[in-house]
Amino acid sequence: GAKFRYSPIGFYFGALVLFSTMWLIIVTYIFHFNEIMMGRRVKHSLINTWVSISALVFMFAIGIYQTENHKICQFFGISIHYLSLSVLLWICVSVSNMYKRISRNDQIGSEEEMPREDQRIKKSVLGLYFVGYGIPSLICGINSAVNIKEYASYTHCFMDTSSELGALFLPASILLFFLLIMFICIRFHLRNRVICNTHLSEGTEAMEIDLLESNNTVNVNARSVRSLSTQPTNSSADDLESSPRTQLKSYIIVLVLYLLTWVSAGIAISIPFNERVIYEEEIFSIAFALFATFLGCFITFFYGL
Repeated sequence: GAKFRYSPIGFYFGALVLFSTMWLIIVTYIFHFNEIMMGRRVKHSLINTWVSISALVFMFAIGIYQTENHKICQFFGISIHYLSLSVLLWICVSVSNMYKRISRNDQIGSEEEMPREDQRIKKSVLGLYFVGYGIPSLICGINSAVNIKEYASYTHCFMDTSSELGALFLPASILLFFLLIMFICIRFHLRNRVICNTHLSEGTEAMEIDLLESNNTVNVNARSVRSLSTQPTNSSADDLESSPRTQLKSYIIVLVLYLLTWVSAGIAISIPFNERVIYEEEIFSIAFALFATFLGCFITFFYGL
């Protein structure tokens, strides 16, 4: 391969800002895990999304041009491929969990028909990690077993030709299509919830009057207070830090900024418009730095401050 060369300054600046902001919010959520008014699965999926993003920008910044040693270059190429898919899958996990919470809350059923809360939490958390980290391992494992040499090209440590990049673009396209469907379904559920809440408000008021007139008012209120106090941390309840509509917008913004960041990085590395655009590498490395900064600052301000 070619000799090692330093990345453009935009890669280092964007990676440093994004890596620092991700770990700032990760440490905050870890130390205040039980105090944050979110469901357990929500916090697990968000934290692991940020861990994957931070690991991805770190591997990208220090390893994309490690072309002198073939084995090291292959390692960085596989890592970037794996983490790129892992970020998308963790976003899918977060959005899918939001859809399940909204659709479950919209269903009318007795409490006995629902599975026990602790059993549902333990099962779902293990499933989250299998999807977020297990599926990328399968994809990268199969592709590296077939084309491991293709992870180290002459100019950079990643797949180069279109046939090889299909191992990234095909799964990513499927995941993006899945996210689009989830966004549409959540949007429709939120619209239906507004209509349902209008009709249910009268029945809720009548129920409250009956409870006040009953002899078990104190016990009912005590149980309600206990359930509300434990719901955010010990159950898969809704995210009480922000409204569902705001959550949906935040997922869309994070996804768009993530895609813009890595499209800019890919163009800066491959330089497809070299004959038509002057200083193409510098321009798109600056674009990468800007989008990475926007992504890190948005996550920090929205989920932190």
